[in-house]
Amino acid sequence: IFPVQFSLMAVSAINFLIDNLVISNGIGPEAVAAIALYSPVSCFLSGVSILLSVGSTITIVRQLGKTQKQEADNTYTVTLISIFVVCTIFTSLMLVFPKSIARLLGDKTGGSYLSEYIFGMGTLIVVSYINNLFMNNLSVIGKEKRALASILAMALSNVLGDFLFVFVLLDYKLCLIFRKFL
Repeated sequence: IFPVQFSLMAVSAINFLIDNLVISNGIGPEAVAAIALYSPVSCFLSGVSILLSVGSTITIVRQLGKTQKQEADNTYTVTLISIFVVCTIFTSLMLVFPKSIARLLGDKTGGSYLSEYIFGMGTLIVVSYINNLFMNNLSVIGKEKRALASILAMALSNVLGDFLFVFVLLDYKLCLIFRKFL
């Protein structure tokens, strides 16, 4: 579990840096400030995800060690259901109340960057939680290379997603990328 979790944390940190680089060059400092204000929420959501995924994985490993396959399957099922319930609650809050959450996080201007970011991140919570659970379980059953490959795929999709959302969906010209970085 530890090499996978360490790799996931390292890639998450790199993704955060890439997000800030792309967004600061593509949108501006106000958008970077929005991401910074969102950081406590991100840390909280990551903590809950790690709690559910690592905690259940440890329980599953213990049950498999005692050859209690049915109990391990039941634990995995309960974990998946718990993840979907938790994600539904968090996603609902972030999709319905993004402006209220933005104000709670210190957005005094009423600007839209933070509330839009909260709304967008709310749609991705379930992907992150399920990804953590699958990567932990892959590493436990001896498929660490697959788990690490999925972390790499996650990092690449983050970079591609940044460029897609910042430069394409926000009507920025792709040539701006080359002007800013060359």
